[in-house]
Amino acid sequence: MRKLVYIALGFGGGCLLGAYVLSPEHLWIGGIIALLLAIPVAAVSSESRTAFAVTLVLLGCGAGLMRYGVFHAVYLDAPADMDGKLLPVSIRVNDY
Repeated sequence: MRKLVYIALGFGGGCLLGAYVLSPEHLWIGGIIALLLAIPVAAVSSESRTAFAVTLVLLGCGAGLMRYGVFHAVYLDAPADMDGKLLPVSIRVNDY
């Protein structure tokens, strides 16, 4: 359970950074940096439990940033093109 908590903390932190701190262009770079930082920390994690926890947090953070980057690219970029534009819409309401 402890391993899952460490990954979830990193994932939540990565999503927080993606939503409020980093710009959409930097989400992928931040995710790659977090994942690459986990590699040297994982090399020494066999000796220390703290380094193992930091590795899991970095992996979760990288996954969170990458997930938020995919979310932004798929769901948020398409409506951004329509921002500030007006579209005529017709609605038909039927009554039983």
